[in-house]
Amino acid sequence: MTAKLVSEMNRLGLSEKVSPEFGDGDSATNNRAVELNPQDGLVNVGSDHHLHDEHYYEALELFKTTVSKKKNIYSTDPVPLNSPWTFWVDRTERGINIQQYEANLKRIYTVYTVHRFWGVYYNIPKPSDLQCRSSLHMMRDERKPVWEEPYNCKGGTFRLRVQKKDTDKVWKEMLMAAIGEQLNEYVAENDEVCGVSVSTREREDVVLVWNANAKAASQAKVFDCVRLLLPDTNFLSTFYKPHETHHAFEKPRRGIIEKERLVQPNQPHY
Repeated sequence: MTAKLVSEMNRLGLSEKVSPEFGDGDSATNNRAVELNPQDGLVNVGSDHHLHDEHYYEALELFKTTVSKKKNIYSTDPVPLNSPWTFWVDRTERGINIQQYEANLKRIYTVYTVHRFWGVYYNIPKPSDLQCRSSLHMMRDERKPVWEEPYNCKGGTFRLRVQKKDTDKVWKEMLMAAIGEQLNEYVAENDEVCGVSVSTREREDVVLVWNANAKAASQAKVFDCVRLLLPDTNFLSTFYKPHETHHAFEKPRRGIIEKERLVQPNQPHY
């Protein structure tokens, strides 16, 4: 609220009572006064004896202008994300292959707006609530968190080994940086951040930022972004790993990327 508006309210003796109603700005014609919450600009109507004061209408116009300027702050219209993001969850065991991994992978929800994102975030477990060797993922569009998928196989992950006491904080910060496209500003022009994951382990946890082009990873400054966002967090280690360098990465037949994959018996995956 402007100083002029506060001064005018005090001079007229208008109440600053908090109101649950929002006025229409025309209450002076109904022989009722305007009440304004000085913190949120809500307007209410009630009886008053200053209706014929020459400054009343000037104050009323100031009320209307102030409320009008705050319209977007109190809007409940959905705020769209730059792209949809899909949450996934899985729990893996040592020695499983890719088909077993995908069988354990469950889609939670795809979000298109900021409101939906927070609705999902506050209704799924935090990393600290997960069992050991469980993972949460948030992937761009409806991509699966699977190395060998066509849109993932040429990429990799920026990996953050974190102490368990910091996992929830780092996970939340990376989610927000992903949907806000902050992370995308720290990769090369021919690259894209396509997901964020957290995997729980016995002694520490791992938070991963997925990118689409491993060859462009050397140009990325993702770790610089992470340090800017989390300056007080001590990471146990940070490094980049292309998907195809994992011993369990399953290459497509004849070098062609396809849905059917060559699965080696007893080959561990993830």
